[in-house]
Amino acid sequence: MKLLVTGAAGLIGGHVSREMLARGHTVRGFDALEADIPGVEWMHGDLRDLELMEAAVDGMDAVCHLAAIPNSRPREQWPDVVDVNWRGTYIVMEAMARRGVRRVVFASSACVLGGVCNVKYRPKPAYLPFDEDSVVETDEPYSLSKMVNEQTARMFQLHGLFDTAIAMRFWNVRDAVTRGVGILHVPSVLFAAVHPHDVTQAIRLALESDLVGFHAFAVAGKNRYNADGTLETVEQTREYMRKDGLAGIELRDGFPETFRSSASHRRLTEALGYEPQY
Repeated sequence: MKLLVTGAAGLIGGHVSREMLARGHTVRGFDALEADIPGVEWMHGDLRDLELMEAAVDGMDAVCHLAAIPNSRPREQWPDVVDVNWRGTYIVMEAMARRGVRRVVFASSACVLGGVCNVKYRPKPAYLPFDEDSVVETDEPYSLSKMVNEQTARMFQLHGLFDTAIAMRFWNVRDAVTRGVGILHVPSVLFAAVHPHDVTQAIRLALESDLVGFHAFAVAGKNRYNADGTLETVEQTREYMRKDGLAGIELRDGFPETFRSSASHRRLTEALGYEPQY
């Protein structure tokens, strides 16, 4: 496979590029920044430049679109988030359509689900663990950009311009490779963190799959961790549920006794064989 990775110099993009190269694929990396990843063919620039993006996608079999301004931002940065994340993603997909590249796997976010990244409005979920059927809503532009990007990809696919468009709704990706699994600690069941190796596995499975159509998958981990890197106990999880004001909430899939994450990966596992390790 000839693969373009946007945001290839970033945390996720670097891991994905190395993984796909190791599996024998050809990787072209696009980023505003530079990184030392042997074997990657680099292009640098602004993803909002349509002519440049057409050149970047030219000859590719698929695109893994990861470039974005990450996380919720203060009010003064809202225009930049919308311009880079929303318009930039449209430009990437428009370039693909013009050059006949018909497969995209792209970074969405769990922030589209149930207001988990909201700033002012934080509704309680109807059930746990969160999954793809949790309420989709937001009150800030990072999450909104991910919601719009999913609909943009679906639009291109419905119009016959893409064969496959797969939105990966990552939970919070933290650099547990260099900082240890304690960095995945979240003192609440209303949010979750995920290891870069699990995210990389999910993206690789999506890129190498034979799925067609539009799909959105939650990408979550296997366990909950304490800050010291030990596994969180069921009793600790239940205490966080009480602190979060979730006593009496509907619990599904064996959470928290047998299914340990407050974010479900069941649909991704069923569709692509995803098996998180962390």
